Amino acid sequence: MLILALILILAIGLIAILSNQKPEAAKAGAKPKKELPNKASKEEQNWQRYLAQFGAHTGEVVDMEETFVVGVKYNNDHTNIPRQQIIAKCRAGDKLLLIPEPNNPKDSYAVMVCRLSGEQIGYINADLAMDVGARLNSGVRVDAEIIFIEKIHNLLEVRIRLSKYRRRRDLPQIK
Repeated sequence: MLILALILILAIGLIAILSNQKPEAAKAGAKPKKELPNKASKEEQNWQRYLAQFGAHTGEVVDMEETFVVGVKYNNDHTNIPRQQIIAKCRAGDKLLLIPEPNNPKDSYAVMVCRLSGEQIGYINADLAMDVGARLNSGVRVDAEIIFIEKIHNLLEVRIRLSKYRRRRDLPQIK
């Protein structure tokens, strides 16, 4: 019985950590940690990591496209959190991470669209995913930013702008 109680307490703490919330005991008695003034936020760190994969090369934007994010009505597999709940926290102008998902069982060209916090809001549509994924996988930068969010048929839909950068000359060219 004691072991079961300990497992339950650990599970509650783990759920609180995964949902980015403090356990009730910590909320009531603990003093909040002070942020260091020069410490970059988790989102800014994630953005810098995203940019770092492209090295010093940023090049120039050679193509821009607008598209809606697909799959916004589903829950995320790893957390079961509804994407609609995550989208509700998004705003126009937010930068987004594009993450190729070659092991996706439904589409090996799938490219996830995530907030800088790492929360997935959906996917790039299939018509663009092959090109965007190939660019990202070969070290060519593609940025995404929210243009607007609107409610259509009771769902929050997200329109994004993709900025595709010039291919680096020292990398194999994508055809």
